[in-house]
Amino acid sequence: MTVNLTLQHASEIIGQDNVDITLAAGASAKVSNLIVASGWLTNNTGYLVTISVNDKSGAVLSVEKD
Repeated sequence: MTVNLTLQHASEIIGQDNVDITLAAGASAKVSNLIVASGWLTNNTGYLVTISVNDKSGAVLSVEKD
């Protein structure tokens, strides 16, 4: 599966980071190496961070927006 991080400002995608992980059935994983690069940020307001988990075929399994 792939864990994706997307940073948006309004409707413009500023940057993305992806981490591929492999899990055994029933296992869990902590993904802590996704990076929001400092160069992506020009001010401190109006950003949307989306984290999604996708299966091997690209289907979205889970999404969190903040």
